[in-house]
Amino acid sequence: MGAKTAAQRRRRVQDTLAWRARRKRGGAVLPIEVDSQAFDLMERFAGLDVSQVGNKQMVAASFGRLWRLALAALLREG
Repeated sequence: MGAKTAAQRRRRVQDTLAWRARRKRGGAVLPIEVDSQAFDLMERFAGLDVSQVGNKQMVAASFGRLWRLALAALLREG
């Protein structure tokens, strides 16, 4: 097997640092499956544009906004 390149080692170091920082602040990364209903809700309530569907960062930001709106609504109801 080939030796790891310097770029691979740097990427691994950065991933480890990010993981440690996330763990220190109590964060977690969770895989989420988004279906067409969630996309419809993100378009309607979180500002996701149809042209942005292929942009993972925009979808993640919209999902975060939708999640916060849902949690706020849940807290108002309770």
